[in-house]
Amino acid sequence: MRVKIGYLAVLAILAFSGIATADSLSESQYSERYSLFDSSSADWANIEQCFAAWGKHPFDKKSKFRTIASRVSIFGAGNDIIDDVVTSYPQLVFINSTVNVMGKSAFKLMNPNGWYCLEANVNVMGKSVINAACDAHIATTKGNTVVMGKSDESSGTTVMGKSIVERDCK
Repeated sequence: MRVKIGYLAVLAILAFSGIATADSLSESQYSERYSLFDSSSADWANIEQCFAAWGKHPFDKKSKFRTIASRVSIFGAGNDIIDDVVTSYPQLVFINSTVNVMGKSAFKLMNPNGWYCLEANVNVMGKSVINAACDAHIATTKGNTVVMGKSDESSGTTVMGKSIVERDCK
């Protein structure tokens, strides 16, 4: 039995499933979809550390930011961090501490207008891969520390493992 599906139905299915992405979100669309925080948040001191790491940035004390919850991956069990929401303006995103022990953790930070502030990315005897949009900005609050391992850019703390930052510049 064959089923005919119209073009609009296919687009609707793709959009609903997250396979197709719409145009970038405006500030009002973004604030309707996500909880945003301001400088009164307990995370603001960490955000300021990322500001210092970036040097020049488009934010001030009135800027709002979104947070992504902490993630823990042990022996490969755990979820990846995925931010595939594209904005039409610079968007500040604070990623709470992540820990990877003897496994692989992945970050997909795909907003080309994203300014991603990682509180701490700790990788012990594992592999951590940060895949970011070509123009995305990444900083960590704790700097970059490597002990008996290999690490690229601002990827956090790596002990006997490997941390990689890859850029998607299609």
